Amino acid sequence: MLKTFIEIADCGNLTHAATRLNRSQSAISVQVRRLEEELETTLFVREGKGMSLSPSGEKLLPVARRSLLELSKVQSLFATPLNGRIRVGIPDDFDEGVLEKALSEFSLSNPGVDVIARSGCTARFPQAIQKGELDIAVCSAASIVPGEVFREQQSVWVASRTMHIGPNDPVPLAIINHGCWMGELPKVKLDELGRDYSVAFECTGIMSQKAAIRAGFAVGILYENNVEAGMKILTRKDNFPPLPKFKRSIVIAVNAPQDLAQAMSRAIKQAV
Repeated sequence: MLKTFIEIADCGNLTHAATRLNRSQSAISVQVRRLEEELETTLFVREGKGMSLSPSGEKLLPVARRSLLELSKVQSLFATPLNGRIRVGIPDDFDEGVLEKALSEFSLSNPGVDVIARSGCTARFPQAIQKGELDIAVCSAASIVPGEVFREQQSVWVASRTMHIGPNDPVPLAIINHGCWMGELPKVKLDELGRDYSVAFECTGIMSQKAAIRAGFAVGILYENNVEAGMKILTRKDNFPPLPKFKRSIVIAVNAPQDLAQAMSRAIKQAV
């Protein structure tokens, strides 16, 4: 029941959580109701098509995460030790804490496994999987994405809180140039709107892009969860067009060591 509770809290939607858990919506609804009855409290606030945590739910969430983590450690005591090598592709726009947690938890739980991690643009990971260069990778796309979808993230226009940009001012852009769709997205969207822009800052990594945004030098596109203190989100009121949601998926190569790949997949999902 705790796993179901966490999935719904992360998704904010019963249907999406049911898909991720590979269970029916009615089954996980029953689990939530039973958990609320056992704890004698309300864990979620039902609003429209979504669900948000109640104050009791907010209090339970970190405890539930720790409990599942401790349970997985207990289970690992009696599991057959994993050995071998796994090559994993991690997005360079992952939050640093997520990346650290995924790799450190996996390594601590599987000391006999050599992990070779590659951080970069996810657009190249499916091809690397097909070529046999990676065993498992996290991929992102705004439409069709390969593999098992485990998360959706909203992309947003972001600027420094100190930056003033009028609704008709040309937009100085900070873009990540990987030679893929992510670098073209801001230009395509502003072209569709008919708004002038210039590429003021070009880089190959999200850390440099964030620095340019924080400095008030340029406007960039980030995932909503990557927005930091000192930044502001620009919307239609500021004459910026809406942006798509991106799906995160995990892709596993056919010839990958499946036991290692599944263990790494669980570590990534838990970290996220």
